[in-house]
Amino acid sequence: MTSSSNTSFSWDPPAPGVVPPPPAAPKVDQHSHANIDQIHPKHIHLDWAINWDEKIITGSVTHTIGVDADEGISSVILDSSYIKIDTIAVGNKKINDYTLSRQRGTLGSALTIPLPEPAAKGDVVTIKIDYSTTEQCTAIGWMTKEQTLDKKAPFCHSQAQAIHCRSMLPCIDSPSHRCTYTATVKSDYPVLMSALKDDEAHKESVHDPNTYHFKQPQRIPSYLIGIISAVLEFRSLGARVGVWAEPSLANRVQWEFEADAERFLKAAEETVSPYAWTRYDCIVLPPSFAYGFGLNEGWCVYLERLVLQVVHGPEEGPAHRGFSYIIGSKALRSSREGYKSNPRFQRFVPVFQDGEDPDDAFSSVPYEAGSNLLLYLENVVGGLKYFLPYVRAYFYAYHDRSVTVEEWKAHFLSYFSSSPEITQAIKDKVDWDAWLHGEGVELPVDMAPYYDDTLAKAAWALAARWAAFDGAKNQGFGKHDIDGFNSSQVVVFLERLHSGPDVPPTVVKKMDEVYGFSDSKDGEILLRFYEVALEVEAGIYAAKAAKWIQTVGRMKYVRPLFKAINRLDRDLALKTFEEAKDFYHPIARQMLERDLGLA
Repeated sequence: MTSSSNTSFSWDPPAPGVVPPPPAAPKVDQHSHANIDQIHPKHIHLDWAINWDEKIITGSVTHTIGVDADEGISSVILDSSYIKIDTIAVGNKKINDYTLSRQRGTLGSALTIPLPEPAAKGDVVTIKIDYSTTEQCTAIGWMTKEQTLDKKAPFCHSQAQAIHCRSMLPCIDSPSHRCTYTATVKSDYPVLMSALKDDEAHKESVHDPNTYHFKQPQRIPSYLIGIISAVLEFRSLGARVGVWAEPSLANRVQWEFEADAERFLKAAEETVSPYAWTRYDCIVLPPSFAYGFGLNEGWCVYLERLVLQVVHGPEEGPAHRGFSYIIGSKALRSSREGYKSNPRFQRFVPVFQDGEDPDDAFSSVPYEAGSNLLLYLENVVGGLKYFLPYVRAYFYAYHDRSVTVEEWKAHFLSYFSSSPEITQAIKDKVDWDAWLHGEGVELPVDMAPYYDDTLAKAAWALAARWAAFDGAKNQGFGKHDIDGFNSSQVVVFLERLHSGPDVPPTVVKKMDEVYGFSDSKDGEILLRFYEVALEVEAGIYAAKAAKWIQTVGRMKYVRPLFKAINRLDRDLALKTFEEAKDFYHPIARQMLERDLGLA
C-alpha cells in the first residue's frame, strides 16, 4: 500500500486500544428536542403495520431508556414530527398528561412525557407509544406500482438522515446516541430493514406470511433505522454478501456486483478491521430515490478511496485513488460556490441558526473536505505507514459510540503525542481552524500535489482540444477519442470543460454528435453533459434534461439541473417540477421547492 509522503519518522505506532478516547463531552444537539444530556436510549422495539391504502405506518414503539442525570429525571422528552399519538404508557401506567409542542418545520415537536415517579441515575425507564405516521411524514416515500421498474406492486422506502426518523417514530433523534433495535412488521408485500432477519422470533410467533421479524444487535443512531416494503428478489453474491432488486433487474444487478462485493469487503477488513455486522446486503432502489449511497461523510469517503487503492494493487491503485479525489474536488468546489451567499455552510463544521434544517447544509462539503483533511493528515504524519495504524486505533476506540469533531481531533493528537517529531510536524503544518471552520471555495492547502493524476491527464488533454475548438471544422474528433476511457474519465473530461469558459451551443451540439452523450445511460455522464450544455442557452438540451430528471430522483442529479434549467427557462423548470413532484422522495421534493423559490 503506497502513500505520497516521503517523510520518515523513527516511531512505533501504538496498537489499537493503547490510546483511549478522551472523556466524552456533554451531549449537545441543537437539532434535537430530546433531553439527550440526561438520558440515553438502550433499545427500541417497533411493532408496525404498513397501511398501503392510507400510505401510513401504524403500531407502536417501545423505548428502553437509561437515566444519566446525577439529579435524576421527572420526564422524558422525545423528538416527534407529524406523528399522530394515540396512547402512551410508562411501564404499566398510562400517561394522559403528555404534551406535544408546536411543530417547528422539519425539527418537529418536543414530546414531553412525565414519569409517574422520578427516576434516579442508573434507573431504566420503559415507554410504549401507540401512534401512526401521517401523510406529512418526511422519512417515508410511497411509490405507486406505475412508478416502479416492474410496475407490478407499490413500493415503500424510508430515508431518515439527518433528522427525519422523528417523523417515522417518536424517538431520541440525535446522532449523539446509539442503540439496538428489534422490529415486527406486517405488510402485504415483503419487508426489509436495516437489520438482520430474526428467524428465532419468526419461529416463536404465530405463523403469518405477511409478518416479518428483525433484529439489529449493533448499536446505531436513529437515522440508520430504515424500512423497505416491495416486491423484490434476492441474489447471493457470496456467503455473507447479497443484493436485492426488483425482479426484472435482479440478474443484471447480480452481474454488476458479484465480481467485486466480497473482494471489496475483504479489502476493507484488511485495511481497517473485521466486518462486525454479520451480513453485507444491499438493495438497488428505484430511480426516484433521493440519494446515491449512504456514506458517513469524510471518514467513509477517505476509506472508500483507500480501499479502491488496495483493490487495484500497488501499481495501479494510487492512480485510481487519486482520480477519485480529482472527481471529488470538482464537487467540493461546486458545493462551496453554491453557498457563497451563506458561507456558514461552506465550513467543514457548519454553523446553524436556531431552527434551521440540517438538510439546508446538505452538500459534498463534509464528504470531500473531510476526506481531504484525512489525506492531508496522512501525509503530514509520514504516510500510511504511520496513519493506517491510527485509522485502526480510531475505529477500535469509536466503533460503537458517537464522536464529535473535537473529540476526534483530541484522540488524533493524543495518538501521535508519543512522537515529538510527528507532533511538531502536525503543529507546524496543520491549521485546524482553517480546515474545520474556514469559509470560502478553496481548501486551506492546495491538495492537487497529493493526487495521483495519471488517469486524469488524457481527459484533461481532450478537454483542452474541445476548449480550443471554434466549431468551424472537425479537427479530427471521433468516438475513438474516448474508447479507452472509463466512465470516470469521461466525467473528468466534461467537468474540465464545465470549469472553464462557457462552451458555445454549436460546440456542445458537435460534441454530442461525436460522442452521443445525451443518449448515455450513465447518470454521472448525463449530469455533467447537461451542465455543460446548459451553460449558455436552453436550446434543445433543456428539454432533454427536463425529461431525464423526471425519471430520476437522486438529488445529486436533479438539484443542479433544475437550477440550470430555472436560470435559462423558468417556465420549463416549474412545469417539469409540477409534473414530477409526486415522483420524488419527500426530502428531495422539499429541497427542490426551496431551490425553485417555491417555499
